[in-house]
Amino acid sequence: MTNIRHLVATCVLFLAAGCSTAPEGSSPCTGDSPLAGCGDRCTVATPCPTGLYCAESGRCGAECDYATHTGCGAGQVCDLHGQCASENDGGAIITDGGGADNICANVTLNTEHTTPNIVLILDLSTSMNEDFGTGSRWTVLRDTLLETPGGLIDSLQSSVRFGLATFNGFSEDFPVCPNMELVNPALNNYAAINTVLSAGELHAGTPTGESIQAVLANPALAMSTPDPTVFVLATDGAPNGCAGVRTNGKPASVAAVTDAFEVGIRTYVIGVGESSDLDDDHLTDLANAGLGAPSSADSMFWRVTDDASLIAALQTIIGGTVSCDIELTNGSIDTSNPAAYCAGSSVLLNGNPVACEDPNGWHAVDATHIRLQGTSCDELTATGGEVTATFPCSIILF
Repeated sequence: MTNIRHLVATCVLFLAAGCSTAPEGSSPCTGDSPLAGCGDRCTVATPCPTGLYCAESGRCGAECDYATHTGCGAGQVCDLHGQCASENDGGAIITDGGGADNICANVTLNTEHTTPNIVLILDLSTSMNEDFGTGSRWTVLRDTLLETPGGLIDSLQSSVRFGLATFNGFSEDFPVCPNMELVNPALNNYAAINTVLSAGELHAGTPTGESIQAVLANPALAMSTPDPTVFVLATDGAPNGCAGVRTNGKPASVAAVTDAFEVGIRTYVIGVGESSDLDDDHLTDLANAGLGAPSSADSMFWRVTDDASLIAALQTIIGGTVSCDIELTNGSIDTSNPAAYCAGSSVLLNGNPVACEDPNGWHAVDATHIRLQGTSCDELTATGGEVTATFPCSIILF
């Protein structure tokens, strides 16, 4: 299970003995074009704007230019208070309004990893018994999902909340349409999904629209969380609906995925079978509506014709929903200068350092998000993990 550590932001203050200062000469508060706010009165209750500090005189001033990160000596950075601080300690000089300068040590921000909810909506109609490479369409789909060790669900269950909805028209034991078996999304959900899929039986009918609407109406399946929910629909035939009328089944299916998209749920469609067996026009309409694209756009459904292409499609769709973005939940950082935010920063994945601005390290996306890249992203998505992020106060923007 992905276990992202939630750490309370702390800013350790201590007396700034021997604090470094800017080189002598002009500052952003002198000359013909001083910074806005220079010379304004300031207190703890009315601090100076970003780029300025409150001097002993009770007026806002600046030693260096925070916007351009210039004006400091070698080995120093200009912090968000317009004061020079050592790159080595990552310190930002803070003033309490009474003239006592202090150095703010590094700040560890809370980190929260996006964990997607993926609901697999699988067609168990009798046509799924047709040959498909090494088995029937259904057995290949089932075995691909249940492969262990290292299969899709097995390898991603610690970083993805997998859910399941199988559907067909009716059965002797359950004469209500749609006939469905459900597993609510959860982390480490392989065992529950394995139990349902291993016992899955094929029956007549492909009520796709009614089945998706039933999933949408179930709050445990269409999860209302800050994390994204995605539907992956695998089907081999044109829907006929519970009324048994194929022409009515098509618009009902498109309407269902449209309803899902309108509440923020994308639907990816996999057509299982040869082109001659599939209704390409309908699957195009269904897939495009599920992703918010007009039916006239290029087709967005995935056609799979054997077990290898099925595996590739599922890996691409599911793998693409696993986010490597990490949210900084109790603070923000200045990302205007990569060299400045890399200096003194520390990002750890499972206790191991991750390099800043490295293809296999981390990158600042914006003030409140960092992104793991390359092999670091692979490790996070494959096994889950614990991420901590610590930054020098010189780039912290609370």
